[in-house]
Amino acid sequence: MSEDAFDPKPYADVEKVPLRVEKKNVKLGKLLLPALYGEGGELTAFLSYTYHSARFSELQPEVSQALQSIAEVERGHLDTLCRLCTLLGADPKPRVESRMGPIYWSGAYARCEGRLARFLNLAVRQERQAIKEYERLMGKTQDEYVAVTLHCMMLDERIHLSMLEKLYENYCK
Repeated sequence: MSEDAFDPKPYADVEKVPLRVEKKNVKLGKLLLPALYGEGGELTAFLSYTYHSARFSELQPEVSQALQSIAEVERGHLDTLCRLCTLLGADPKPRVESRMGPIYWSGAYARCEGRLARFLNLAVRQERQAIKEYERLMGKTQDEYVAVTLHCMMLDERIHLSMLEKLYENYCK
């Protein structure tokens, strides 16, 4: 298999999209917090991909490299969403709001799997959920700048989904 078989390019380059908001909207900023710090949020994804990249680095270096590429993009999403929350006037503390009060991010969210097939299945499910979450959030905003940023991140998640499905096909069947 060639070295660039799982090259994540082209990404939507969310970093190239001007990070702006039409106006402060704390409610919208708080709606973004689960995408940041929820069980399937960007912090969890970043840590999970980073861990599994290291975990599989010796036995499956191509898989490791692909997972590290995904982790780097997820880290960029984490930064983008934090900045977006701040621009909207919300405090991007690592927590989500609930009726019972704030729920803080937990390391237990980042599940560590020892078998590649189990991890890839989990990652595929999480990427599908991330796509749905970004679609849901795009439907909740009237702010075109926020919608464009969320759309770019959703496109990245679709690329991740495709990469993960290819990894599963090539290494787990």
